Parts: sequence; C-alpha cells; structure tokens
Amino acid sequence: MRNLALVSALLFLNIIFDARADVPLVELIQRIQPAVATVVSFDKNNNPVRQGSGFFVDPKGVLITNKHVIQGAHAATVKLASGQLYLIEGVLAIGTDSDIVKLRVKLDGKTTPFMTPADLTPQVGEDIVVIGSPLGLEATVSRGIVSAIRNIPAIGNVLQISAPLSPGSSGSPVLNMKGQVVGVATFILKEGQALNFAIPSKTILELSPENQPVKLSEIERVVALIAQARLKYNEKDSRGALKELEELLKLKPNHAEALELKKKIEIELNVPLLRPDGKIVLLDDKAKVVYLNAGSNDRVCQGLTFTVYDRGTNIQENSKGKAAIEVFDVAKTSSAARIIHSQIGRPIQPGDIIGNLIWDRNKTNVFVIAGDFDTDGDGYIDLNAIDRIKRLIETWGGRVDNQVSADTDLVVLGESPHVPPKLNSQELFDPVSKKRYEVLLQKFRHYNDVQHGAKTLQIPIFTCKQFFSGIGYKVQIKRTASDHKAATRDNSLMGVVTAVDVKNLLIQISIGATNGVREGMRFHATRNSKFICDIVILVVEPQKAIGCLELLQEQSKDLPKIGDNVSTGL
Repeated sequence: MRNLALVSALLFLNIIFDARADVPLVELIQRIQPAVATVVSFDKNNNPVRQGSGFFVDPKGVLITNKHVIQGAHAATVKLASGQLYLIEGVLAIGTDSDIVKLRVKLDGKTTPFMTPADLTPQVGEDIVVIGSPLGLEATVSRGIVSAIRNIPAIGNVLQISAPLSPGSSGSPVLNMKGQVVGVATFILKEGQALNFAIPSKTILELSPENQPVKLSEIERVVALIAQARLKYNEKDSRGALKELEELLKLKPNHAEALELKKKIEIELNVPLLRPDGKIVLLDDKAKVVYLNAGSNDRVCQGLTFTVYDRGTNIQENSKGKAAIEVFDVAKTSSAARIIHSQIGRPIQPGDIIGNLIWDRNKTNVFVIAGDFDTDGDGYIDLNAIDRIKRLIETWGGRVDNQVSADTDLVVLGESPHVPPKLNSQELFDPVSKKRYEVLLQKFRHYNDVQHGAKTLQIPIFTCKQFFSGIGYKVQIKRTASDHKAATRDNSLMGVVTAVDVKNLLIQISIGATNGVREGMRFHATRNSKFICDIVILVVEPQKAIGCLELLQEQSKDLPKIGDNVSTGL
C-alpha cells in the first residue's frame, strides 16, 4: 500500500497528459491550476511594486516567470492556488535574449505539482489556454488560438495569441489542449485588440543549468555586469570586459555566458597558458646550466622542463622556442636547470623568457587529451601515450578531464582514430566482437566530441608536436616511458598466445582471472624480444582471456601467432 501511495503522489506531482489526445477543458484546468502561482515583488521597504504569474517546472520549487516581473525587486513571494505563501529564494537563470527567468522558491522541504515545458512549436490556428492572475484575479482562465508565429527584432520568435491577457498575466503558462506547455505569456500591444504575445517554451529549455540562486537584490547587478562585459568586448576593450566578468562571477560563479566569454577573452589575451612563466636570470654557458626566477614557493619541482623563448617574444600557440631546459635543483625562490638542447645560432641569454603549458605558479590548468599519438617520433602509434601524458600533466600540477567543459584550458589532440567497420551478421551475435566494436567506436566518438567541444567553446587545440614543444619536450616523454618500463618489468603478468583471429582482430591468451588479468588491461605481444602488437583485454575467464588486437602498423607483416609471448611489461 505504501508503494501504491508513493506512485499516486508522483503521478499527481508531475502533471502528465496523453500527448496523442486533447483533454476536456474542465479536466485540463483542474489538473493545471495547482502548478500555477501568483508572483508579487517588493522593494527594499517591503512595499509591493509589481505583480505577475508563474508556474512550477520542478517539484522542489523551480518556478518560471517573466524577467520584468521581478526586475528591481528586493524580495518576492509566490502564492499557490491553495492559498499557501512562499518566499522566492533567488534567481537560478536568466534568458540572455528573452524575458524569461528561472527562480528558486523556498518550499521548506515541501513539494509542489509542476509542469514540463514541451520542446515543440504549436501550429497557427491551434487552440490554447492561458492560466494566470491578471489584475490580481488569481487562477483566471482565458482561451484562444495561436494567431501567428512572428520574429520580432531583439526578442526573436514569439507566439501571437488571441487569448486575452492583462497586467498580471505576465509569466502565465500557455498550454495546448493536450495539456502541454507551449509558451509563456509575456506582453500585449495596447494599440490593437487581441494582440497578445508569448515566448515559446523552447526558450525555457535553453536556460543555463540550475546552480546556486542569486539573491533578487543582486540580480540587477548581474544583469548590468554581463551587459557591460558584452559592450566592452564588442568595443575591443577585452581587458575591461574581463574585469566586469570577474566581478559577475563573484556573485554567480557558474554563469554560463560569463564563463564562455571569459574563456574566449583569456585565450585572446594569452591568459594564462600562453604567457611567460618566468625568465632566465643567470647563465653558466660552460656548464650548460641556467638559473630561473622561480622555485619551490612557485610549485617548481625537479624534472620540470621549460621551453626557452627570446626576451620580448609574444608566446603564441605555434611558437617553437629556441631551447629546452630541465630543472635539477630547486630552492625556495629560484631553481637551476640544465640545457637539454638549443638551436644553433640562437644562444640562450639572461632575460630570455620560459614557458610550460602545464605548469602554472598560481592555478591548476585543466587539459583534455584525445586521439592516437606517436610520442617518440618513430612513426608508430604509442598506445600508452595518453596515460604517459596524463601522468606528466598531473606530476607538474595540472589536471586531466575526460570531456571538454568551461573549465578546460587546453585540448591536446593526436591523430583521429579509425572508424571501426560495421559488424556483419555473425559478429552481431558474438559478444567479443560486439565489445571490440564498442571499444573502438567509443574511442572514435570521444575524439570527435572533444574536438567539437573545443571548437564550440573556443578552447586552444594543440597537436602532439605543438604540445611537446610548449612544455620543453625533448627527452621527457621518452624518460617517462623508460621509467614506466622499469617500474612494471618486475610486476608484469606473462603468458602466451593460444588462439588468433586476425580477421576480427581478436587474440586469446593463456592466463586469466586467477592470474590477475582484468578487463581493460593492456598486454604487449612479442616474438624473440621483437614487439608485435598490443592487446586490450575484453573478456576474462578463470584460465584464459580474449582481447582486441591493436597493430602499430595496419600493413604490418609481423602478425601475432600462437606461441608468441604476451606481457603487461613494456
């Protein structure tokens, strides 16, 4: 009985209709009214200044109304059809180009019926219903049709409706006869008759994700700051825009538009990845050692490498630099580094600047890595490259995420993985073949998602070569590889190949779960100490395992054979 009661309560809270059929008007109104509220805003002296309508789109108190209903308010309340009165806690999101706002109502732990905005555009001539509080007359119902769909400059697409609207109707839900929210009543033209307009419900779905609410008393400041930032950026005052955005993000740290614009400006201003990290203050040319103006207080560590640039250079994404150095001794405010390599005819000089895309003395830079990499330049794909690069980034104080977001500072892209061939009729029923296909397809999709996300958010994309150049790469990745090899040699799992299906790129090995083999583990196949290929384990049984074959060369003549050695050591 308790479960049945819970199901009934949930069905009541989320007002659901059968989208295939119209609902009788009386029944529709009875179901919808509990989710509609009257909104009243107050000034700092607690005097009412404006009234409108709104409706809940979440059982925990997320309410939609028009921006102008709460504009300039110091506080606001909502009154439900039941007569209950609640305070508005703050603003969750504001429409960038629309008069829509998403509010958080303080329900004190209670829940409320709600409606879900529909991702659809109604047809011209379609019957609609509006429920709101015109002139303070709560739960007033008006009926009409969609008269037209128009595009109004500075507003965008709007629904022209014949249902009567009056002051106080702003923020009311507009529904079709199936009970779907298709718009939000917004404004009227007083010069004509029945010239009423609503913003399409799709606009609600485009609002930024819900975050911590901003107080109503601060929202005017948020609106003003983003407007000033846009204006200054359009007038080529990027640094002025950045200051406005930093002030805004103190009030609303997750403001989507502010984060996106800030990221764009930082890239253009080379902040912080593409600016100098320090400089060379002293040179011992005979010992091939330089001394830097950064030490342990700045998070410098032994093994950290830098690219060296001529003094006064504006470091750009494609700058190659003239030398690379590696730190070997660290003091609190300075450090010593050996010269790894330098270009002939471009000697290192005191005052030259240094840079490393990963390291930053003030913050943690965030990276996303995707694709296939040849880290040591031998012409072969290094199947452990992403793990090595990730380990390097984390060692030097950076962070690696799997997907691109507004937090991402830089994307490192290798070569695009190959699109796996579609499974044939027999492979569709083979779990191993299906797993192999899914692994390869996921790798390909991840690469495309990362590339698309970086371009959309205008995050710098570096090739493997550009990235290595920007961190002072010359021997570091090779050393990382050799260190990994030494660390894993003694603890590696070893077996032999017991079956090969080259056509489907599958290999069976002689060890399994009882030997410590796990799904996703990578083995290396060798013959007479010569590397053949890598194997990614897909299926593990107690005494054997099956993996996906990954050749370093597509046309390699050295295909794996039964009896070849396999090991997790490099």
